[in-house]
Amino acid sequence: MFKAVCDDFSYISQKAVAENQIKAKKLLTVSGTEQEIPLEQFKKNLLPFLLEGCSTGDGQISAFIKYKGNVIAERKIQLKLDPITNFYDFFSLNDIQQTISNVMSNARRATYQPSSNDYILYVHGWNMQPYEKTRWTETMFKRLWWQGYDGRVGAFAWPTLTEGAITTGGTYNDSEFRAWHSGKVLKDLFGQLGNHKLSVLAHSMGNVVTSEALKQYGGKINAYVSSQAAVPARCYEGAPASTSYINKHLDYYGEYPVDTPPKPYFYGLKGKASYLIRMMNAKDFALAMWEGNNALKPKVLGPYSYSEKDGVGYFYRRESLIPDQKVELTFPDNTYEIFAFILSAQTGTIGAEPAPIPWFININLAAAHLGKYDYRHYSHSRQFRSNLIDEFGYWRTIINECKLTLVP
Repeated sequence: MFKAVCDDFSYISQKAVAENQIKAKKLLTVSGTEQEIPLEQFKKNLLPFLLEGCSTGDGQISAFIKYKGNVIAERKIQLKLDPITNFYDFFSLNDIQQTISNVMSNARRATYQPSSNDYILYVHGWNMQPYEKTRWTETMFKRLWWQGYDGRVGAFAWPTLTEGAITTGGTYNDSEFRAWHSGKVLKDLFGQLGNHKLSVLAHSMGNVVTSEALKQYGGKINAYVSSQAAVPARCYEGAPASTSYINKHLDYYGEYPVDTPPKPYFYGLKGKASYLIRMMNAKDFALAMWEGNNALKPKVLGPYSYSEKDGVGYFYRRESLIPDQKVELTFPDNTYEIFAFILSAQTGTIGAEPAPIPWFININLAAAHLGKYDYRHYSHSRQFRSNLIDEFGYWRTIINECKLTLVP
């Protein structure tokens, strides 16, 4: 138990108050035995406290005032402390060969029953360890909870690989291949959650999964928040034809050849969500690294190759060196493999594109009220790594733009 430095919730919204609260020392550890609160703490009629839970379970706190050894006033408070895992759903796709049936049978569902029908689903990005997938979901839950959100929270965990620097190839392209394939199962999960007012927050490569899921989805969700998205901008309707550079390959992201006439790969996304929100940072470190990796596709000495003749691109996967055997890859059958390993985009990412993208609510994370996201690597995911107060504006923006219901 700690003495509270204020009698309201300003310690979670005002930095100066929070810093004073951090300095407050522990008064006592609540246990099964009677303990005395020092008299000098009572300097006004209202004496607020903060109680930090140490373990789960049910219990009762009894606070009483004694005069000459006799109890003259008493109040009892019943507490039930649950693990945070009881407050959010966790859906895990462990292999791209699995189906929604596998995901639903292994899902961990929340036991907490919120007051609203809102549901916000988090889809993570590349290079996430299993514990990070849960911790970042829990961070999202707590950030929204402390701003008054009392709807459902969930996470869709897809099988990204880990380790390996993006600039040296590493596991990035292989993970992107998995991300494209994971979209189908996420699409099926949308159907499972269709009785809720569903919003999706996708981060970085998680936008490959989410955009592909929405492309395939036959329904409409409430909101799609595309945050620091690692997806070529040209995939989206209305994106500019080029940004900071033009690469060597044909623009099949912006003019997908299966469509007649060719259209951006994610054409029609505007009809899949009531609100499309793009949270971008033109100086994003990780998305700048994405541009370097994009320029290197296909990898030198790798099994993939690209050639062009008479305005048509050709894509190949080498099956063997001796004898030299290649398999031609084509759209639409090999779209995911071509996108992940071979085709170099002519633009940067939609997450770093400075120009407004039509149909999206465009939000610049460099804005002062959002905390001035910058060029440091930390800024690519600081909404999950930083503190409650510094990220207050980010999460409030999601609440406002998704039209989430807050407790009065």
